Amino acid sequence: MNPAQTGRGDSCIAFDQYNCAHPHPTHESKGHHVTPDALSIHNLHVSYQSTKAVTGLNLQAPAGQMTCIVGPNGSGKSTTLKASLNLVDHAYGTVRFFGKPLKKIRHRIGYVPQRSTTDWDFPINVIDTVLLGTFPNLRTFQRPGVEQHKIARNALERVNMTEFANRQISDLSGGQQQRVFIARSLAQQADLLLLDEPLIGIDATTEADIIGILTELCAAGKSVVMVHHDLSNVEEYFDRIVMVNQKLVAQGPVQDVLTSNNLRKTFGANLLGLPERVE
Repeated sequence: MNPAQTGRGDSCIAFDQYNCAHPHPTHESKGHHVTPDALSIHNLHVSYQSTKAVTGLNLQAPAGQMTCIVGPNGSGKSTTLKASLNLVDHAYGTVRFFGKPLKKIRHRIGYVPQRSTTDWDFPINVIDTVLLGTFPNLRTFQRPGVEQHKIARNALERVNMTEFANRQISDLSGGQQQRVFIARSLAQQADLLLLDEPLIGIDATTEADIIGILTELCAAGKSVVMVHHDLSNVEEYFDRIVMVNQKLVAQGPVQDVLTSNNLRKTFGANLLGLPERVE
């Protein structure tokens, strides 16, 4: 995908291409205040040609929490995110962001794709990449001004990438590229970040920094949904886990759901190195 392309909508971020998706349970707290989930998916079905990728998937990601999606290779983790953003077609299913369809709330959703799906040869520097994050909040035909450049600079500073502002994006390491993508979502001032395996291929220091940034965002009221591959740090990093293998296996608070029984259902066998839990 060419990073300069916009998608099938009126305000998409470069490197991405999301348009519109498609009710869902809300959480009622004391005082009867109803808070919609940041992301809710009901009965999602996705097929590639004749191959089923996702079948009848239901998913809830509460607002203000760090949620991870885990499963074996080919289990539909990335497909679920892409289908929710209409990056891939889905046969049917209902998707809501904060209780609304994507077309009404797209400017509040930030998306960080897998690094392997990005055209890193496109000639764009770091600051311009981050500045693209401000586009969904601009009026039609409005160009970024002083305020948008300030927002972009602040976002770069937040991820410790200020010194690389004029560097070509292709010249960065994998971890630095991921920092820039997150900065772009910060510049967008998104309320929900969807990240597709952002921790693959980066060093431990960068991983800790990224998790620290995302944790602080959730503490400030933002929401994160991340496709994740390393089960060893799920308890440390996340509030909620969604376990999938083409369909939902289990979901809920990590301490309740990450059990040996659910691991067997998801991956086919219990994984070594994880604590046993009383079922």
